[in-house]
Amino acid sequence: MIGYVQGRLLLIDSPHVLLNAGGVGYEIEVPLTAALELTTINAEYALYTHLVVREDAQLLYGFLTRQDRDLFRVLLKVSGIGPKLAVNILSHLTARDLVALVRAEDLATFTRLPGIGKKTAERLLIELRDRLANWSFQQKPDQASQRLTGGAEASESGDVGIETMAVAGADEGLDAQSSSPAKIRFEAETALIALGYKPPEATRMITAVYTDALTRDELIRQALRSMVKGK
Repeated sequence: MIGYVQGRLLLIDSPHVLLNAGGVGYEIEVPLTAALELTTINAEYALYTHLVVREDAQLLYGFLTRQDRDLFRVLLKVSGIGPKLAVNILSHLTARDLVALVRAEDLATFTRLPGIGKKTAERLLIELRDRLANWSFQQKPDQASQRLTGGAEASESGDVGIETMAVAGADEGLDAQSSSPAKIRFEAETALIALGYKPPEATRMITAVYTDALTRDELIRQALRSMVKGK
């Protein structure tokens, strides 16, 4: 089992990142919450990881904190929840949000997540209720993904970044180096579309929280938070 990877960030191709650890490139799938923190090409980062071995592939999933990884493993124990859906859930919900929703038996919020219908949401609440009943959080989370060394910001280097989540042809008509409000909104919306939201829903979510003061990443976070709060 590969439980931890520390290395230099070579590529961001969300939902995957590529870390060079000891001359070996590890392709790791991460939730959007992690992707928003891994922004500096050639900087050194570390992730807690979980290895899934299938007949046709070995897949590595990475998380900002050990608690995020532990929650991912708890989600995998729910019948009908595979790694992809578990990552999708953790892309929308922080660990605290997830535990709070389960304890509050908030079926409505779970059903608003892309890919989760009413039956799946009900199963999540039933099967997670006991498993998360005594879940506690560290005051200072055991975070692995802090930036350990310098590097060029992905958004400045012209390399890759969150915009790689855009659908094919998404950058047409936009200046790749522009940080205009239109480009920020566009990239935030395409990030939500990549998570499974329909374009009109993504537009509505971004419009509801948009201000000129927000960066692209802050805009994405605010939109997801508003979804959890049901606004």
